[in-house]
Amino acid sequence: MNLLCKKASCKKALCKKTVLAIAIAMAAEQSLAALEEVVVTARRKAENLQDVPAAVTNFGAESLQDAAIQDISGIANVTPSLVFSSANGASINPIISLRGQVQNDPSVITLDPSVGVYLDEVYLGRAPGSLLDMFDVARVEVLKGPQGTLYGRNTTGGALKVIPNKAEPGGETGGFLRVMAGNYGALHREGAINIPLGETLAARLSYSLRERNGHANATLVAQDDPEQVIGHSTPGGKDTEGYRANILWDASNNLTLELGYDYSDTRTNGTPSYDQAGDRARTNAAGALSEYQRSSDDFYSYWTDVPSRARATTEGTYLKGIYDSSAGEFKAIYALRDLDFPFLVDADGTSAKGVIQDAHQTAEQTSLELQYSNSFFDDRVSLVFGYYDFEESGGDEFTTYASEVVAAALGFPAPPAIPPGSVPLLDQYGDAYFENTSESFFFQLSVDLLDNLSVTVGARDVTETKLLDLDTRDTGLANDLLGPDSNAVAIAAGTQTDNCPYAPDAPGVTNDGESCNFNQSTDYEYKVWTLSADWSLSDTTMLYLKKSRGARSGGQNFRGRNAETLVPFDPEFVVDLEAGLKTDFFDNRVRLNLATYHSDYCAIQFSNVVEISTFVENLGDATIDGSELELTVSMSDNFTVIATGTLLNFEYDDESKEGPYAPNKKASLSLNYKHPFHWGEIGSALNYSYSAKTALDNDANAFRHNPYHSQEAVSFVSTTAYVNLTELDLRIGLFVTNLTDEETYANIIPSFLDADPTTGGTTTLGEPRRFGVEATWQFTL
Repeated sequence: MNLLCKKASCKKALCKKTVLAIAIAMAAEQSLAALEEVVVTARRKAENLQDVPAAVTNFGAESLQDAAIQDISGIANVTPSLVFSSANGASINPIISLRGQVQNDPSVITLDPSVGVYLDEVYLGRAPGSLLDMFDVARVEVLKGPQGTLYGRNTTGGALKVIPNKAEPGGETGGFLRVMAGNYGALHREGAINIPLGETLAARLSYSLRERNGHANATLVAQDDPEQVIGHSTPGGKDTEGYRANILWDASNNLTLELGYDYSDTRTNGTPSYDQAGDRARTNAAGALSEYQRSSDDFYSYWTDVPSRARATTEGTYLKGIYDSSAGEFKAIYALRDLDFPFLVDADGTSAKGVIQDAHQTAEQTSLELQYSNSFFDDRVSLVFGYYDFEESGGDEFTTYASEVVAAALGFPAPPAIPPGSVPLLDQYGDAYFENTSESFFFQLSVDLLDNLSVTVGARDVTETKLLDLDTRDTGLANDLLGPDSNAVAIAAGTQTDNCPYAPDAPGVTNDGESCNFNQSTDYEYKVWTLSADWSLSDTTMLYLKKSRGARSGGQNFRGRNAETLVPFDPEFVVDLEAGLKTDFFDNRVRLNLATYHSDYCAIQFSNVVEISTFVENLGDATIDGSELELTVSMSDNFTVIATGTLLNFEYDDESKEGPYAPNKKASLSLNYKHPFHWGEIGSALNYSYSAKTALDNDANAFRHNPYHSQEAVSFVSTTAYVNLTELDLRIGLFVTNLTDEETYANIIPSFLDADPTTGGTTTLGEPRRFGVEATWQFTL
């Protein structure tokens, strides 16, 4: 065969391959299903997710159930830039980080969160109680970046919006019942019912009860003898009971009134937490502490002298009215919320009587939001403006105890002429009362300059007042020896009486000798804003550019034990520049959303534990650069693939600092399969997520050299499978989370036993593998 024949043969083969490829592609195209439109309310109006010029991630009720998500923290693995963790020893007190911005110590009730959590459009002011249970939920929206224009409180990093199902006037009387059972004695009962009360009035009632036993093994010892075992417990257990009620009344063609109520009570016997360098305190022949050892090779086993516990009870009521007329839409939301949160933790994480925190926090909040919105000039101009008022008061009654066993490690001098064990190093009692008020006016204006080009401008003017009234006393050696009125001679003689840990001339301090009072009111005023432009390249593709400024309010700290800890901390600010692409292609079978951003992060608030004092400080500035990807592909009528990715670079101006809870890489992949039959449907989901090494503290030296101050890179796998029996209205499924049983850290407190930041540390542990079965019955009466 000559060269010409060879070329002809190759060309013919290539042609056959090309025709075959086109045929396969056409067949695949015919079998693909278009992705459904996703409706969100990120800009306080219902609109297509792909039309919102900002990064938003949405989870519908079906996707929450398919992923076996039981509380709001479950969305973190599959949401770009979102990280959930927990406070020391209390998993029900969440640490939420979004795009690297985080409140690292939610146990300080006067420190506001960086990420706003909203339930039914009502802001939840405190971290305890914001770990919302995912029962009878319609959807969850994650809004990324500063949201201060339309969302009025502390949304520098973003906002999490939980929208429960609502009553349906004129609908059917019906609902669902769900039962789930799993390992560690888990048992969940949930149900909801819609009750029409005519064509214009309806009520919806829902209930959830989750119970599970602990997954850890704690050996409890006597506080006066770390070698004397007095019992055993299984920390990690959690019980949550919740109610919701919603009444919706279409009072007229123009007026809708809505009344909502929610209640939640979550109890836990502590989250496993111990000093990784050694949790078991050993004594010598004389009965004195000699060393600390790791008590077990089992990751979830440890020794302690404190039976940790926590309980968060929340209750909320709101009244919403919407009047829609030719003059525009008027909306009013008035809400009341209460929080009760007692907790007890072994802060030193050992079986020695080292450091104990016992506190009881309460908070009451009221909020009022008034909105007006309208569209003009054939909907080419839209406007929303309004007023927001937030008022909060509460308290924290706390006792912090530290024994003299931590004195040497922290550099305190030996007590003169006092027998060891007779007087604690720190025995501080405090009763803090706080008041917060925030008032703001806001607007947002959008204008269609061209058929495919729109611009948006918005601003909010905020005025706040923070008041703290603190009564405290400290009868410990640290105050006697190092306090403002220390007197070694009087201590030795037992005549020391001044128990005030603050200097008499400290601003706001009144010292009467026995105890002392600190009272301070601080005013703040600042402005936040947003400016964006979006350009529609086609009906399915949009580019946008957005610049915005957000703020987190300042305040006072009450957990410290010297005058320096009382210095008020300033608001922190972030200016964020974001560019994004949102597109659907291949006949809406592929959806791609990309966002990249640069954030200038200023006056960063950080709660820093230094020895036995807690400082809330404005540490300095940082820059955060990141990119986010969300890709959804309908491979066929039955098979959908969802992929997400995050790149994040957090750089403090101070190179000795590290960005906590800000992994530089995150990724996830979800495979979802469903197949219909004449009798119903089968389905399954396989979810994989990856997170790079994550700092749990802001000490760069500890991040590099102490393995307990970070969570190493980790991957999680979860899976669900179910069968839907249509004629019985019954779904039966099974689920597994953390399939490979990864052992993880959630939080770190620098060691109280060694001042070296590269040694030890009290870490709170993540959760092990969980699995179970569930059954859901839909009913109509």
